[in-house]
Amino acid sequence: MDEGSYIEDGRENGTLITQALNWALHEESILNAGHYDELTGLPSLTWFFKLCDARMSEILGEGKKPVLLYMDLNGMKFFNHRYGFTEGDHLLKAFAGTLEKHFGKENSCHIFADRFAACTAEDDPEDNLENRLCALEDEVAGLNGGNSLPVRIGVYSAAENESVSAAFDRAKMACDSIRQTDVSAYRFYCTEMHDAFRKQQYIAANIDRAIREKWIRVYYQPIVRAKDGTLCDEEALARWIDPTEGFLSPADFIPFLEETGLIYKLDLFVLEEALAKIRSRQEAGLPVVPQSINLSRSDFEGRDIVEEIRRRVDAAGVSHDMISVEITESIIGSSFEYMNAQVKRFRDNGFAVWMDDFGSGYSALDVLQSIEFDLIKFDMSFMRKLDEGENGKIILTELMRMASRLKLDTICEGVEKEEHAAFLREIGCSRLQGYYFGKPAPYEPEK
Repeated sequence: MDEGSYIEDGRENGTLITQALNWALHEESILNAGHYDELTGLPSLTWFFKLCDARMSEILGEGKKPVLLYMDLNGMKFFNHRYGFTEGDHLLKAFAGTLEKHFGKENSCHIFADRFAACTAEDDPEDNLENRLCALEDEVAGLNGGNSLPVRIGVYSAAENESVSAAFDRAKMACDSIRQTDVSAYRFYCTEMHDAFRKQQYIAANIDRAIREKWIRVYYQPIVRAKDGTLCDEEALARWIDPTEGFLSPADFIPFLEETGLIYKLDLFVLEEALAKIRSRQEAGLPVVPQSINLSRSDFEGRDIVEEIRRRVDAAGVSHDMISVEITESIIGSSFEYMNAQVKRFRDNGFAVWMDDFGSGYSALDVLQSIEFDLIKFDMSFMRKLDEGENGKIILTELMRMASRLKLDTICEGVEKEEHAAFLREIGCSRLQGYYFGKPAPYEPEK
């Protein structure tokens, strides 16, 4: 072989080696793409289940109990809307790094979107599980330069020979049981959650039928003027009386429908029923009062709820000032700019917007500084505190004075006796609502 042939062969061999290396790297990339999440670098759900199965056996072999954690960053959709998806991705990656630090990369998982999981041991020689969960919550609050979200954690201690999927489901049930929590929290699974889960499955499967067949009915609770006790508004409320399950409390179905994004079906149904009531009374020549409807956070996700309501009210031929919209402080969350824009759109269209459950959270005064409302509705907890001593009366009196200076109408709910009504009239409350004036009741057209 001459020198030229040797060089040519060397080049050819080098090319083959390079190709082989490239193929090996390509195959490894495909493997990693299937096993690890591209954004966070954590194992994918399928791969995590396999790793978790081995880890659970290892923990049991050490004489400890394996624990599965299901985690949800609360409010990710609104976070992305306010700050953009790039900033949202930064937060997800930072959270993934925290899980890797506490539990190890191979024991953590990015399920999808804002959902994560981890596998660990119940008891650690140096630090118990609850201490670790508290430390995790504290660290999450400081992620992304403090621009973070609360984390909800479901905790399940797996039994021997229990499958990963069964343990995963129970951890998720525990997490879902605190879906309405607006701060970081964790909860351990208990057997009662099975019944709640079964009921939730029933609700999800039957919400459309319940609306169509009127298992869900709208009840109306009167709101009266404080000065003379005359009817001035009504609040439209949903009640589900099921042929199989019996009476379902609003606490059973409303939080679940909010979490699953199905609440818009219920809220728009309530609106339609309220509009039908107004039309019925107008056609009969009877007096009508404005109807207030409640909106949930997920009503604003995935649809233009302002336009939906405007269109339906116009189609019914009802004046916009006959519909008031109630929005709780928790809906606002950290999305001041977005919600401020939606409230302004409602008000520009002639709909009154009420801040519901004022005082039930921690940032009500901050919200009032940022968003213009027509009325604030004081949470019924204020009524309970009136009977506990002078402090409750002093606080409510000062809040009423503040509302008056801001030129806001006020409602106190939960009024159950004359002493409450008399005190509220004395301190300048505009309107009153509670069992003292009437319980929620279905509408029966007058014949």
